[in-house]
Amino acid sequence: MKKLRNMRKSDLIYDRLADRISMMADGDPFPSVRELMTEFEASQFSVLPAVKKLQKQGFLKSYIGRGSFVCRRARERQAKLVLLTSDWPSYGNAEFDRLFLAEAGRRNHRVRVVHYPFASDVYSMLDEIRGADAILLEPLRIDSFTAEQLRSILQAPAPVIVCRAEIPINGIRYVAGNAMMAGSVTANYLHSMGHRRIGILWTEPHNRTMRDLVDGFRTYARFNGLETELLDCATEYGENALDNTRAFLHRYLAEVPVLPFSALFVVSDETAVAALDALETEGIRVPQELSVIGQGMIDIPGRYRGRLTSVGHPLETIVSRALEIIDTLQKGDFQKETQIKIDPVVFEGATVKPFSEIPVVQH
Repeated sequence: MKKLRNMRKSDLIYDRLADRISMMADGDPFPSVRELMTEFEASQFSVLPAVKKLQKQGFLKSYIGRGSFVCRRARERQAKLVLLTSDWPSYGNAEFDRLFLAEAGRRNHRVRVVHYPFASDVYSMLDEIRGADAILLEPLRIDSFTAEQLRSILQAPAPVIVCRAEIPINGIRYVAGNAMMAGSVTANYLHSMGHRRIGILWTEPHNRTMRDLVDGFRTYARFNGLETELLDCATEYGENALDNTRAFLHRYLAEVPVLPFSALFVVSDETAVAALDALETEGIRVPQELSVIGQGMIDIPGRYRGRLTSVGHPLETIVSRALEIIDTLQKGDFQKETQIKIDPVVFEGATVKPFSEIPVVQH
């Protein structure tokens, strides 16, 4: 099971090196791996992946006996991209957009961001987008599609790449996390920490991604003898999931004198933070009395930043793979894999502890 903390140093080094290259000239000599290890006070395992990523993207050329040199991409390879993103307030959406704009800029692409109303039919907008080499689409609702909506994706004026949502239909390009595997990995992680009774707090609208996530968790639990209790906030699209989460937990805890589980899985990081606030108000200490794990690996600003244990799919990876699809399209290669599912990883924060260290809590 991967730990995000081991990935982030390499990602940080990559970001800094990419920024440095953006200010260097074509053909400039680049430091060796050993020199970078000294500069960043990091091991080869952190530096080498960052350098290899830059080489794969064409920013560096390395020669045996000569070293590495900057290779700035020619202006004629610049792509004109449109990022279609919902206006629904979400840290996850905002962070994805920030990372995409930064990485696309490093690759010399131009990006126009278009925000669409979350309740609108975004697919009908695709035909109106002109002059783009590719369209990056973050759909808010992915439960069902009409034939007309699918046709809009397949017949758009530019290739459409769906990001952070899986549409397993032939001809549709997407980069998405494997939600069912994320649920299974979450259950496995809590199981490995000794938890046998686990609450599942469903705080988001019922859509395909959330169903796959919860199904993956419950399937693992069922086959490994774990007891689960599903707590459904019944949140609908357009409602404030954070307020619903707090209100639901206050009602639930008022009716339960003793917590029937030692760990709580909240289906999104944003609502997991709201759950932590509610638990604190009710006098329940996390993780001393209850372990809490979120989903999404979104570093929410505030006092829980870097502290929430979470399972999810690194946004940096989704951004990178989406841009790789664009690179292959720019080269005229339409045969490479264009439906990509990202495996989940675990970020170990400070909100989960082994079951053996958690006392029975009377509320």
